[in-house]
Amino acid sequence: MSLFAPYRYRSLPHNDSIRILRIIPNGQRDAPIRCAMGTRRLSELTPPYEALSYTWGDASDRVTIHIGDGDGDTQLMVTRNCFSALKNLRQSDCPRAMWVDAVCINQEDDEERSHQVRMMERIYATAVRTVVYLGEETPSSRILFADLARTANGPFKRSDRATDTWEPDRPAPDANVLSALEALLDRPWFYRIWVVQEVYVSDQNSMLVMCGAETAAWKMLYHCLHGYQAATLAINRSAAPGVLTPGRFYNRNETPTWWNLWRALDSTRPCLATDPRDKVFALRALLGPGNVNLDYLIDYSKSLETVLAEVAEYLLLSIGLVLLLASRHSHSRTGLASWAPDWSQTKPLWGLDAFGGIVRRLMNNTPKRYVDARPDDFSFSFSNTLEYSPGILRVDGWRIGSITGMGTAFKFNGINDANQQLTSIRNATRRLNRDEKITKDDVFPSQINHHGIISALNLLTTVEMRQLFGRGVAASGTEDELHSMTLDWLAGREGTWTIQEAERHLNDCKFFVVGESFIGIAPEGTRESDLVFIVKNAYFPCILRQAPAGRWHLISGDCYLMDLDQEVGCKEVQFSVGGIWDGPGIDGLSEEQPEKLEIC
Repeated sequence: MSLFAPYRYRSLPHNDSIRILRIIPNGQRDAPIRCAMGTRRLSELTPPYEALSYTWGDASDRVTIHIGDGDGDTQLMVTRNCFSALKNLRQSDCPRAMWVDAVCINQEDDEERSHQVRMMERIYATAVRTVVYLGEETPSSRILFADLARTANGPFKRSDRATDTWEPDRPAPDANVLSALEALLDRPWFYRIWVVQEVYVSDQNSMLVMCGAETAAWKMLYHCLHGYQAATLAINRSAAPGVLTPGRFYNRNETPTWWNLWRALDSTRPCLATDPRDKVFALRALLGPGNVNLDYLIDYSKSLETVLAEVAEYLLLSIGLVLLLASRHSHSRTGLASWAPDWSQTKPLWGLDAFGGIVRRLMNNTPKRYVDARPDDFSFSFSNTLEYSPGILRVDGWRIGSITGMGTAFKFNGINDANQQLTSIRNATRRLNRDEKITKDDVFPSQINHHGIISALNLLTTVEMRQLFGRGVAASGTEDELHSMTLDWLAGREGTWTIQEAERHLNDCKFFVVGESFIGIAPEGTRESDLVFIVKNAYFPCILRQAPAGRWHLISGDCYLMDLDQEVGCKEVQFSVGGIWDGPGIDGLSEEQPEKLEIC
């Protein structure tokens, strides 16, 4: 039985109050962790504190720290990873004032958690320093940190790429350092949703990164990743950590809040969260000055389904049926409409950033004074004709047809596996392009081994084939360099990033055909007999499945479709009126009256 009572949180005295944990010094590394808890207001200048950025780790593996706040010692259970961070942060000669979310927020009080999370941007921005704790040191981390120390002590020169910027004047990192860097970037911290916001609002010039007791300047890690003097990343990764490329969130003050939310949800999709609601809550600092208008979303008393429904409603009223793009993969969440995107998913999307090109063009044609004056009212009338009630979306749609055949879904287990699978597919499609005679005994990769798919692929030219595999990216001259490189890879010009983009296009998806008229790409959950529709004002064709009471379930709002009409040449299905999607681009179909569809 413990000799210490459990720590009891006291209510915070002010609306902008936070708790500060003072780690009591001790020169013995294995001594128990003893702390004192105090408070401060963010509106005041003292006492100064550092903010910890780390991963919680296994929530079931907990150890004890001791907290004394004037009423005697008490104990608080923290995760082992948090304990490890506190132990390595502890100094031998003086206390260290830290803000640590798991300790400084009462995790049992949903109201306090919600309020503190809304202040997270200010908490990290107000800290004198953010300390990133990545876990215990290893032989490879010691190699890397030794190199970072040499870099910090070595000469610097003025950057050729940016004015008033200095960079290390030294050669690129060697193979041993790159291997150690690769191992470091595989640590869970780099894939945690919260760290994106934490790094974004912190002063990166003062940030520290730690492995065990080893410490390095964050900027040195950034320089190492970028090859010191190289303009490109020193290594290629299947999921490069977004926290090391925060520039993607710059200029958020110049764009409307709904666009910042849309882009942040897309950019952070691969990130992980212990609580899936945090895939939304952790984005507040990335939303620009209008983020206060979305504080109602951050509420830990709400279920995940409620949070996702509220996000869907907000975006629906901002961008209309373009929202369906984010539902490439269906979900099975009880109580959440099928058309509402499940942002807790980590499966890749494509198209959200492509939509950004249209947004930017429209924004450039809108008087800037209007954008500056009322950014949150800035819209493109996407939702003027929306008809929806809670859970029900009423749309107009043209029926393309029923899915009559499919291949198996692409399942990539890392980049090497993706390379092998896509090489097999590429070789098979090259064979088709050479017009070799195909017999019934020929065996093709299972992803295309369906007579309807083989017949469809046999109709495509090399350019059209590349366009299909690239989900509509032109064979040349594309504005999106990464997608262009995907097509280069399919043409035999290998490169690590090109394989990664092919992964993004095809992973967990499969080819399908609609009779002899269309070939397309659909998510894994698609079935034969599901129906393909052109939905008015949506971005891409949709796949629907019949539901009770004459309604429909959305299976995918991001269905790539190619028309196999040989008289005019195979072409992707596009539909656009003045830059806003208003009707189908399939010849003759626009003359037909659309069906009235209720999607639930």
